[in-house]
Amino acid sequence: MLEKTKRYLEVTRVLLKYNLIPELYRDLCTNYISNPDCTCDFDVENRQTAVKLRQAFEELGPTFIKMGQTMSKRPDLVPQPYVIEMSNLQDKVKPVPFVEMAESLDLACICEYQTREDRNRKKSEEELKAERERRAKAFIEIFDSFDPEPIACGSIAQVYKGVLDGKTVAVKILRPNLIDTINIDLSTLDDFKPVMKKVLRVRKKFDINAFLLEIRKMLIREVDLRIEAVNMRRFDDNFKNVKNISVPEIYPVEIYPVEIYPVYCSANILTMEFIQGTQVKDIIDLPVLQSKKSEYTRTITKSYLKQVYIDGFYHADPHGGNMLVEENDTVAFINFGTVGSIDDELQKNMLEFYYSINNRDVGGATQAFLNIRGQMQEMWMSAGSGKTWATLLQTRITGLKAGRVTTTQNWA
Repeated sequence: MLEKTKRYLEVTRVLLKYNLIPELYRDLCTNYISNPDCTCDFDVENRQTAVKLRQAFEELGPTFIKMGQTMSKRPDLVPQPYVIEMSNLQDKVKPVPFVEMAESLDLACICEYQTREDRNRKKSEEELKAERERRAKAFIEIFDSFDPEPIACGSIAQVYKGVLDGKTVAVKILRPNLIDTINIDLSTLDDFKPVMKKVLRVRKKFDINAFLLEIRKMLIREVDLRIEAVNMRRFDDNFKNVKNISVPEIYPVEIYPVEIYPVYCSANILTMEFIQGTQVKDIIDLPVLQSKKSEYTRTITKSYLKQVYIDGFYHADPHGGNMLVEENDTVAFINFGTVGSIDDELQKNMLEFYYSINNRDVGGATQAFLNIRGQMQEMWMSAGSGKTWATLLQTRITGLKAGRVTTTQNWA
């Protein structure tokens, strides 16, 4: 109860610090005329509020960062300035110093004999700091070499670069005390629902309960890296005979289709092959031939058609930071904490819908859409992507009736 009270005060302090309540109230009660290229004073002002909200989420930690990331994927509900600004949360999170990551370094052994009195005695801050430093040192000694400066920082984990048995590896480590923090935050957000509904008047915008449930399910899946390892194995198995698509792997382990190093993985740690490549989101600004960019787009689009319509298992967090283009033009998928599954019946209806659109069959597309509609809620929750699919499907139906959908490229 004390921890929750502290969190109440912390959330309130941050909201007041950035003056967010009145500014969000004003923005949410405004009819937006937003465009990514807009430079009018109206949108610049809105972007300033969006920047404050992003900064507040970063300050409040992983649960709020995940909430912001979810907002960045909801352009159907969230104003464009907020979508743009929240997308920066995907890979621009302040790092936690490596020594402070010690609580998550469960592979490091610092076993030493302690009497019962020593174990039960409350340790001083200096003793706790020394213990964290010993654990961090013991973890680094597992590797041939290990850089304690992270190469990527997310709301859930940080990624480090190291060398293991002569091979370069990426080591993903969960942020410390994550589960306790998330549980307190989710409970706090539940208590703040009346404020969001009445003061910010978001009730008409979307279902708060469904939104928070979505966040909860996403976080539960992402705080155990063993689940991510299983997802990587399954994805790799699905694409093992497909050119230009790859998944990080490590040493050959005969019993596994994906070479995840079991000895160096746990609920908090995932050790995998280091992929050298350029993030897809950065390709746009690089001097790359347009034909190459089109090739990458086709590769990613085809992979998602296969994931959804053939495999029924797909990467559900496909922002540009989670796909890397390697030197040989292979697209590598990374970060499998969030995936989605589609059952056979839904997969069949979606395939019929896609086929009908491709053939401009309005009746067939409409019937397939109606069949899908009754099954969508389960997929929204499992994919952690809100109502994006419903928005997309409705857009395709509208476009089909208007005669605007003419090729499969509309799905890219």
